[in-house]
Amino acid sequence: MSLLRQFKDMLGRQDHHASVFEPASLDDLVATITQWSALVPDNASFCSHKAKCVSATRVKFRPRMIPLILAPLLMLVGTVVILGFSFSALTHGDGTLLIGTVVGIIALVMGTKLLHQWSIVHIFDLQSGDYHTSRNQQSVIGSKQHCQLADIHAIQLLQKYIYKTYAGEGRQVTCGYELNLVFKDGSRINIVSHREHDFIQSDGQILSEFLNVPLWDATRV
Repeated sequence: MSLLRQFKDMLGRQDHHASVFEPASLDDLVATITQWSALVPDNASFCSHKAKCVSATRVKFRPRMIPLILAPLLMLVGTVVILGFSFSALTHGDGTLLIGTVVGIIALVMGTKLLHQWSIVHIFDLQSGDYHTSRNQQSVIGSKQHCQLADIHAIQLLQKYIYKTYAGEGRQVTCGYELNLVFKDGSRINIVSHREHDFIQSDGQILSEFLNVPLWDATRV
């Protein structure tokens, strides 16, 4: 996918819808009080993270190489564009050329944001009994990305349709998937969200078996 399309995916206006699923079919009271709509409004165009059992007591969702290459590349493009237009403006004495630096700034900011997001490692640790991310463990306690493993009731796999409107192209739809932790009170935390069903379904199964909780796969409807 081109960098231009990546920009359009991130800048396009968005709406999202979840696939139809009947929670009662799971025969689980918690499933009936759990939301089955998409938890996050968008997703990566590719599998950004992959689950792996690194030991008998730990599973990690690690970033794949694609996002770790794409985000810095976006930052590099942004930096080159900023320097190029700034140099041209100084050389030709045309201040209007500085407007081009806005594109570079957008690319640089977007790349920085994506690198911060995609470089996160999600960690499930049976020894400590908690889920946290690679950001300082102590700083995330009590945050949305930290919980006790004993509180996790199930793993939820959703399908969603994302509608985006691009200038001059009209409305387009893409299919995506998200993997969420479901707690005993029906609340949820998103782990990953992307378009590659086989990868995310496999990750859901790995996590389900590791935590010994059911995988609620709503993509099978």
